Amino acid sequence: MTDEPAPVLSDRYVLIVDDEPFHLRLVHKIVSNLGYNHILTANSGVTALQVIDKDTTRRAVELVITDWDMPDMSGLQLLNELRLNRSRFELPIIMMTAHKSGDVVSEAVRQGADCVIFKPFSGATLKEKISIARSREHTPEPNQ
Repeated sequence: MTDEPAPVLSDRYVLIVDDEPFHLRLVHKIVSNLGYNHILTANSGVTALQVIDKDTTRRAVELVITDWDMPDMSGLQLLNELRLNRSRFELPIIMMTAHKSGDVVSEAVRQGADCVIFKPFSGATLKEKISIARSREHTPEPNQ
């Protein structure tokens, strides 16, 4: 890893979504070690939407890092929900997956993921993906 510190998000939050407690803790630790101070977690896509929608005057989620394969609402379904809502359209989203298939990457990107990261991954790889995701600009289609 480089000595460059991650940008501190001051009043912004990173949301990590994974149904596996071990992976949730691991990604939380990596993100924290990258210098992010405000980290929220959710164990499902449904809970993630509730966290994002809750009390937006006090906190704003600036980045979502979500697992692909979760029960009830998959990461792909969460991605679709976020991309369909104009107020959340530009939210950077990183999709995590253990499925190392080109089809998975293609589908995630087609649905609007900024980056796909394969488990297991290093802190340096996640830092790079965060930088890429936060630099992307989203332009909703006129009919959305």
